Formats: sequence, structure tokens, C-alpha cells
Amino acid sequence: MLVDYKAASVLGIELALALEKQIIFGDLPGGMHLTEEVVSKTAGVSRSPVREAMRVLEQSGLVVREPRRGVRIPLLTAEEMDDLYTCRLPLERLVAELATKNATLSDIAEIQARQEACENLFKMGNIRAHFEANLEMSAALLRATHSPTLIRTVSSLTKHAARYRFQIYDTRRFREYSVMGGAQLVQLLKQRDIEGAVKATERMLLTAWPIIRQRLSKLQETVNGDAATEHLIRLS
Repeated sequence: MLVDYKAASVLGIELALALEKQIIFGDLPGGMHLTEEVVSKTAGVSRSPVREAMRVLEQSGLVVREPRRGVRIPLLTAEEMDDLYTCRLPLERLVAELATKNATLSDIAEIQARQEACENLFKMGNIRAHFEANLEMSAALLRATHSPTLIRTVSSLTKHAARYRFQIYDTRRFREYSVMGGAQLVQLLKQRDIEGAVKATERMLLTAWPIIRQRLSKLQETVNGDAATEHLIRLS
């Protein structure tokens, strides 16, 4: 029987997106091993799209492949977060600079719409939806740089860093700070204030960094190992 590789790839990407959300939100915890057999069975797909999904997740740092042990979701550690933020800081500064310089009116309108969605979801108290809207705003800002190389580089880091960022989204005060920072950034984009946008971006990152680090020092992750919770793995 011939395998439809194109169909398997498309389904694999869809499965990767579903797993990505569950990893970022902690529904699938650090330390859990994701076997092809379990994921294939619970998602109701063949192993070909599962392999494609694992490849996509591995590229974004959300899973790691271990010799003779398969694929595992890495634990959250302060050391890795420090490494991520050390890399993110100069890259996000560059994103702010190029987006402020290169964004079209259409780009700015989209960024503002995403920011307003964040504000509305914050008021509703929908933490997960607010976080996803914040990620969408960040993605819109990144696209506004019109730099293919920067977009590729930052996109991968953003997904990896999202697991760490979500750790403090249960704090209303931080969510409010995020909304205020986003609104300020939109105004700076409209004014084409490159220096202001870079400083605002830097300030938001440097504010979040120690708060996440403190949270990680108190976090005791539940490691399920190979005992995957099957009902969590699903296509959405």
C-alpha cells in the first residue's frame, strides 16, 4: 500500500500543533515520554504523521530525542530558562527595532487588534486564551519585521520560551502588566519610536525573567515518565 506522504505531513503538523499547546500549558508535563504507539493510538492516526509531529516539536525544542529511549518532554529548569532569555533579549530588541522601522499600516493594525484581544481576554479572566492571544500578538510583531531570517530564528525560540512564560500567567498582576506593556508598544509602533520600542521590549523581558526564575525554584514538577495520560493527547 502506498503512503500518502503529503497527507501524512499535513496531519503531522496538525498533530504537532495540538501537542504543542498541551506541552506549553503543562497538560503534558516535563519528564513524560511520548511513544509513537501511545500518541498514534490516542490521536487516532497512523505512525507516519506521529513521526512528522515529533520532528516538528523537536525542532522547536518542545521535545528531545534520547538514544534508545525515544522522545521526552524536557523538564523546566532555571538554567535552561537563563540560556533562553540570554538569547532572546538581543533578538527581541532587534524585533522591536525592525518592526518599528518596517511595519506597514496593515501590520500595525493587526498588532493592535491582537493587543485589544489580549486586553478583552484579560478582563474576562480567560488565562489560556489570553496567553494564546499574547503569542499571536508576538507573532504579528515578528512578521512586521519583514526579515525572513529573523522570523525563522525567533519563531523556534518563542515556542520553547512559551513553556516558561506560561508559568507566571496565573498571576493577575503580571497579566495586567503584560496588557499595559502591549498597549504601550502599539503606541510606540505608531509613532515610529524605535528607541522607545526597544526599551519597552527590554523592560518587559527583564521584568519577567526573575519572576519566572523564582517560580521555577519553587516548582516541583510531577514526572509521569512513560505513564502517558492518554486522554490528554488529542487533535483539536
